[in-house]
Amino acid sequence: MTDTPVALLINPPIYDFALFDLFLKPYGLLRIGACLASAGYKISFVDALDHRDELSSSILGAPRRNDNGTGKFHRWKVPFPGEVAIEHRRYARYGVVAQSLDHQISDVQPDIVLISSGMTYWYPGIVEVVRMVRCRHANAPIIVGGIYASLLAEHCKNTTGADFVIHGNAWPELPNILDKLGLPVPSHQPSSEVLSLPNVWRNAGIIRLNKGCPLRCRYCASELLFSGFAQGNAKSTFNVLRNQATHCNIRNFAFYDDALLFQKEDEFHKLLDLIIKAKLGISLYVPNALHIRFMDGRTARLMKTAGFKEVRFGFESVSDDFHKNYDGKVARNEYPEVVEILRAAGFRGGEIITYILAGLPGQYAEDVEDTVRFVTSIGVRGSIAEYSPVPGTELWSQSVAVSKYPLDEDPLYHNNSIHALEWSGFTVADMSRLKQLTHDLSPRM
Repeated sequence: MTDTPVALLINPPIYDFALFDLFLKPYGLLRIGACLASAGYKISFVDALDHRDELSSSILGAPRRNDNGTGKFHRWKVPFPGEVAIEHRRYARYGVVAQSLDHQISDVQPDIVLISSGMTYWYPGIVEVVRMVRCRHANAPIIVGGIYASLLAEHCKNTTGADFVIHGNAWPELPNILDKLGLPVPSHQPSSEVLSLPNVWRNAGIIRLNKGCPLRCRYCASELLFSGFAQGNAKSTFNVLRNQATHCNIRNFAFYDDALLFQKEDEFHKLLDLIIKAKLGISLYVPNALHIRFMDGRTARLMKTAGFKEVRFGFESVSDDFHKNYDGKVARNEYPEVVEILRAAGFRGGEIITYILAGLPGQYAEDVEDTVRFVTSIGVRGSIAEYSPVPGTELWSQSVAVSKYPLDEDPLYHNNSIHALEWSGFTVADMSRLKQLTHDLSPRM
């Protein structure tokens, strides 16, 4: 090790049936990177999802992108590796080509390697990266953290071959690992600061005000990843946003909060006031759904003035019985009232996007259709959110029991694209029909 230790941070490629870049960034990894940089580490960041990679574009063509930083990734069709075949979907590897990834990894001499993980069924990308690192840097310790590592730590350790797997929060596990390896240990936990390296942010930035969620939805893993709810600080969050806007010339920002509107008067309203006063000329987005029950007129007006280009809500179902059984977060009659509040604030129907949860254990297709027709009848966009069985959630055991796929043996089958809980009352064909119906009935932007 040199006087300045080198930390190699890798955002791995993704293997999936479909993938769209809706502000998909390794936020946690980039916060840890900023923390390590403040402790004296030299940071190298390799983004296997870099849609600008020239070699990949020369081989696969440039992916179609939108001005707001969303769009498609490089895509290469590959065989599905699971033992039970998936006939109705085509599997692919998303990200830069292997030659480019290998070159970027080999170009660094790291003292430590940190790899982010997302969905449980994306683990093949981590396996690929670990093998590449082992080939090029046999003695470099490898740490994997993130969602997959937290939900399935044992599977991650056994399958990827990483030296260390961080379960849950990186603190105090990461400092303990660094100390064990004889590497510098940061004096503080990661803050809201993220790496501002030139190759990290281009068209879109990520910010987060709060951590966790106060609700305990039976289908959601939020509580497993962060217990409880911790409110953030408006001023520090604004400083992160302003720094990215100023130093990286970013004009599009997405909030990564799970509960952005909870206790909104305390900090979120303050943050919106700061954004409005700064006149940064930015556009704001919420890829994670907002809670309908916490929206009000003042909040809607502030969000519109601050630069929100759309709002997304987790309505899930028009059935009040659904919400009594699964989440308790909204009632049927609340949503039309919120839609009117948003319209009064200046949002158009096509800018109000409604997530509709589909494919839960024992759910009937006609129940989802009722929700689609209700949502679109009030003039807003619907978006089918296909259910993914998540280990550790209340619905996990029930999902394992009724699925025809080996959910408890291979995380590949957690993928929401395969409709793992298909049954006679809700078939794959039903799912396709409902997605088309939602598209046909929803207002355009």
